[in-house]
Amino acid sequence: MISLATICCGMLASAGSAQVLYQNVNTAGLTTFNQVEPDFPSSSSGVVDDVAFATAVTVTSITIWSDTSSPSWLTSLTVGRVNVFGWPPAVGDDPTTGAIVALTVSATTINGFNAFSITASGLNINLAPGTYGIGVTPDVSTGIAGTCYTYKTAPIGSSSLWRNPGNGFGMGTGWQTPPWPAADIAMVINGVPEPASLAFLASAFAAVSLSRRRAENRTICRLEVRRG
Repeated sequence: MISLATICCGMLASAGSAQVLYQNVNTAGLTTFNQVEPDFPSSSSGVVDDVAFATAVTVTSITIWSDTSSPSWLTSLTVGRVNVFGWPPAVGDDPTTGAIVALTVSATTINGFNAFSITASGLNINLAPGTYGIGVTPDVSTGIAGTCYTYKTAPIGSSSLWRNPGNGFGMGTGWQTPPWPAADIAMVINGVPEPASLAFLASAFAAVSLSRRRAENRTICRLEVRRG
């Protein structure tokens, strides 16, 4: 007989596989750059999009796309910053100071455009249900690798928000609608849904299974006593 605990383990194994949590890749064109520039820090900028999760999730990877105007990004871009803020972001949320993570850059296409996919993988970001401002900001010197331009999409929910803390573009230092009409950054987020709920189910099923085994053991003991 297959126990409830065994069934639960199967459910966890299935649900534990990473899947697409958010996807917006309907490319509408190119945007201004979204990049930390160590050699020109006043020009460093970042973009975050509003991403809503109906259940608790664990984010494991985030991919964005850029154009191929700077081929050296394939070898020169190795790190970036992952930002996860509330929505809308607070005054103190700075997209140029997020957690530094390794990035993988690959030549690919997106909706017929030549592009670089830029992926932050190996993440373990646990988020409760809610709406967040999420983005990945490449970190590479313009003098070494040039500047690529990120692809934009039609917005899901609100338009993305952009910030240039150093005001190198003369547009102010706060969060604002980017200098392009309402749009998001092309982005895909992968992860595992409902880790907390699944853990609760696992413990509940295990408790029920243990209770049944104890009841079966007590029945066997009573039968053995009567035989004596």
